[in-house]
Amino acid sequence: MRFFHAQTTNDEEYSLNSSRQSTASFIAFLPPEILAAIFVYARPTRRLRRKLAFEVTLSHVCMQWRGVALTTPALWTTIDISSTKSLSWAPVYLQRSGDGLPLDIRVDIYAEDRLVRHSASKNTAIVQAVRDLIGLYIGRCRSLLVFTFHEETASLILSRLHNVAAPLLERLRINAGCVSQPFADTTAAASCILSGGAPRLRFLETETMHCFPLANLETLHLHRLHNAEPIEYEQLTQIFAALPALSNLSIRGPIHSSQWPLHLTAPTFLMSSLRSLMISEDGPFAVKFLLSVSAPSLQSLWLDCSIDNTTLFEAPQMLAGNKFPVLKYLTLESYSMYTTNSFAGIFPTITHLHLSYAALFHVKHFEGAMVAEPTIWGQLATLIVTARKTDHARKFFGSLCRILPDRRRAEAPLQSLLLDGDLLRFLLAQKSDLLHEHVTMEELHKDNYSEFWWVNRHEDTVDRIGVPLIGEP
Repeated sequence: MRFFHAQTTNDEEYSLNSSRQSTASFIAFLPPEILAAIFVYARPTRRLRRKLAFEVTLSHVCMQWRGVALTTPALWTTIDISSTKSLSWAPVYLQRSGDGLPLDIRVDIYAEDRLVRHSASKNTAIVQAVRDLIGLYIGRCRSLLVFTFHEETASLILSRLHNVAAPLLERLRINAGCVSQPFADTTAAASCILSGGAPRLRFLETETMHCFPLANLETLHLHRLHNAEPIEYEQLTQIFAALPALSNLSIRGPIHSSQWPLHLTAPTFLMSSLRSLMISEDGPFAVKFLLSVSAPSLQSLWLDCSIDNTTLFEAPQMLAGNKFPVLKYLTLESYSMYTTNSFAGIFPTITHLHLSYAALFHVKHFEGAMVAEPTIWGQLATLIVTARKTDHARKFFGSLCRILPDRRRAEAPLQSLLLDGDLLRFLLAQKSDLLHEHVTMEELHKDNYSEFWWVNRHEDTVDRIGVPLIGEP
């Protein structure tokens, strides 16, 4: 019996080794152009932290792979700068990428910049080298990320882009973690970046009020503008007037809007192409902005701020319920649920309601609104709920057991629930036939919810902030 087991094991090992040799032989005979295409297809979007770059690893497997890797320019078009050491690799990547392909440049010196106290100007060596690199190759740049700790550092780097053109640039992302002092060059903040033109620029994230070419912009993230000079209402409306193609707008951080007008009866400016809007951290600004803008094509609204006063809900222009006539997705983050009826009154057309990091302790208020007469949100088909903790998951379960059959009797049934993993596991553990009878339940992930900001938040792009850890999907 032992002999038979040993014989079987040896046969399996022989079969496995033969399979490996066969595969290796097959790969060895692949034409170089096929092997190059496989390498380019397999290259990850971003480099893994604390791990040798994918393209460098390929070039150290064998002489054949090295020859193919070094003569495949598309493998070397992402230049990732996070330190002085990684900066030294830039000339190698530039040489191997050839002259004709667009470049993706990531300047993520947040960690190194953080070690410089009070003034980013002390970090002159790497900042100057990065400025020179970007200035020389901005004409080939397809995407550019500048991620620093000090806002002054980002300003110094960007100052190299005055009066230059970026004919291939599609994405520009500027992010600074801390404001230690105003801009080193007080004229830089008002100067025009890329004044030579950037006709392909579609995506911009900025925390500074530089002047950018905006005519073709489709997605704009304005973040942490409270660090800049106060923005006048007229100034902001002028910016939006210069964005005829803008489809997606995100505004995050307190904005000095206390002196802005309050338009209760009618909006005052039009954003005809706007389809997705996110406002975070500043409830008073959100109220004034929503009252001021006309966005007839708006489909998704994400509010990560507290709207406690009744100004928005009682404004005459909101009471008609047709402020945003095609709105389908509404996200309320860290929402207390007290004003569910009020939101339903001003945004009656939604089909997807996302309660992100919901305060489940207050779910009774949500339940009361959802079972009341007349029925609110008659077109609501999908409820998306995530919670920081599941301490009150049982309350949520009880409310669902009352909401679901009541909505069905009212001929406004919920069709699906998308939940975070912990909530879903808790509900499934209840083994409730009632839930399965009335609704389908799935775990919320990046592929089963198509709301713009949710997809954007989980999209892995070459200029995404940070780098994935080893083993991260």
